[in-house]
Amino acid sequence: MFSSLLLAALSGAVAATSFANPGNLTLEYLESLPTLSSGTEYACNQLLKRFGNALLSMNSTDYTTQAQDFYDIRAVLKPRCIFMPTDALQVASGMSILASCGAQFAIRGGGHMNFPGSNDIDNGVLLALNLLNDIEISPDNSTVSVGPGNRWVDVYEALAPYDLYCIGGRMKTIGVSGLSLIGGFHYLTNKYGFAMDNVVSYDVVLGNGTQVVASTTSNVDLFWALKGGANNFGAVTKFVIKTLPIPQISTTLQVFDESVVREFIDATVDLAKNQNPEVGAGSIITITYNTTTKGISAVVRGVQEGIKSPPSSFHKFSDLPSVLTKNVVQRPLN
Repeated sequence: MFSSLLLAALSGAVAATSFANPGNLTLEYLESLPTLSSGTEYACNQLLKRFGNALLSMNSTDYTTQAQDFYDIRAVLKPRCIFMPTDALQVASGMSILASCGAQFAIRGGGHMNFPGSNDIDNGVLLALNLLNDIEISPDNSTVSVGPGNRWVDVYEALAPYDLYCIGGRMKTIGVSGLSLIGGFHYLTNKYGFAMDNVVSYDVVLGNGTQVVASTTSNVDLFWALKGGANNFGAVTKFVIKTLPIPQISTTLQVFDESVVREFIDATVDLAKNQNPEVGAGSIITITYNTTTKGISAVVRGVQEGIKSPPSSFHKFSDLPSVLTKNVVQRPLN
C-alpha cells in the first residue's frame, strides 16, 4: 500500500507558498522539497531510534531473509528498510512516523501476492506484519481472531482441535490478510461466500496512526470498503472471522485428453450455471497445452461437502471417459 500523504504534503506546501507569494514557486524551491529517498531515509532513522531491532536496515543480518520472504520472486523489490512491529501499538506508532516523514511504504502480510508493488516497495519502507501472528478462538467458538502475519495453515491447525473450520485460502501458504481483503475464493464459496464475507470485524490502523475497529456497528463505511478494498484503507492488525463446524468433504481429481475437451467445456458451463447454493462445492478447472507433446489435457479438481463419492456436483465430468480419476472422502478440510 503506497501512502499518498507525501503527495498531499507537497501539494499543500506548493499551494501555501504560491498563495502567499507566487514568485517563490521556482525550480530551486521545488528541488528543495523532500524527495522520496530523503523522506524514507528520515523515516528509517526515526523507526530505528524508536524501535531498535524491529527496524532492519540493508546491512542488517535479517534484512535479506525478510526482503525475500515472498511466495513469488516476481514480487521481490528492494525497500530502504523493513519495519517489523510486534503489536498494533507499534504499527500505529510506526504509521505516525511514516506519515510525519512523508515516506512512501508498502505493507506485507503473508507475502503471497505475486506482482511487483502489491506488497513490497523499492527505496521505501516495508511494513512487515509477520510478528502479528496471534490466533484466539472466542469463548463460544463462533469466531476466531487472527493476526495479519498468519497464513491459513496456521489458522486451520489452530481450529482443528476444536472441530472448527473457517472460510480461507485453498492453499495453505496463502496469507490471511491479503486474501481476506481482496475477496478470497474458497472451495465452498458458493454456500458460505468469499473469505471477506466471513470477516465480522477488523482492527485497523489508519494512515495517521489512529486505531479503529470496523464492523457492522462501528466505522461502517470502512467495514464496507475493506471487503475487497485490498490494502488501500489502512493496516489491518486483527481479523475476527466466523467459524463453522469442520466438514467432511468428498474430493475428485479427473484428467481428460483432448478427445473430450469440447464435452469438458460443456460440463464446466453446466457446473457454473447449475450450482446448488445449499451444498458447498467448488473446483479448480484447467485446460493446458503441452508444447513438447503438442497435446491438450483438461483437469478438474473438485471439492464438495458431504460423503457422497464421487461428489454429485461434478457428475457431468464423471460421465466422460477419463485417463485418470481419483475420488476421496476425507476430514478435515485443510
